[in-house]
Amino acid sequence: MAPVFAPFTENSTVQHNLKLSQEASHQVNQLYTVVTFDLAVAKKAYALVWQNPDTFGNVIVRMGSFHLLCAYIAALGKVMKCSGFEEILVESGICASGSIAQVINGKHYNRALRVHKIVQEASERILLHLFEQQQDPLPHETTVLLSRVADDPSEKKMSSALTDNGCKELLQTIQNGSPRW
Repeated sequence: MAPVFAPFTENSTVQHNLKLSQEASHQVNQLYTVVTFDLAVAKKAYALVWQNPDTFGNVIVRMGSFHLLCAYIAALGKVMKCSGFEEILVESGICASGSIAQVINGKHYNRALRVHKIVQEASERILLHLFEQQQDPLPHETTVLLSRVADDPSEKKMSSALTDNGCKELLQTIQNGSPRW
């Protein structure tokens, strides 16, 4: 498609792009036109589609993946609000008190992603620790095989670990869930 040399956030430009997209979909016999925009343009496109259902009834507007991810982070932050989550992050030094609100609502994307990765890692470690406490100890050979895979992952080491009966039992227990949980 030829470039459109106009401010992209103007309604006329958004409308022009929606029509161009519809034409392209029509040329390849697609019933629906799916377009993806960043947040600012998506808001305008949603308004145009909703206000003109006869013209744009077959248009599906999607928000870009960055803004969609920010919305998911904000939703997760909303669920965690008032759970002590913020206090843990500040007290542990993971996040400063001045930026915690922006991290929780998904506005500081990089910081929020870092915080959620750290929290996920900590949660997985806690769950693994609980799992280990409630299971019989692994055979020494299995522990050695798993340590080798963790220290230097390779297809060969993974294959040998997966043929070990202790590893098979461990994976089966993890997959089925422990009845004591």
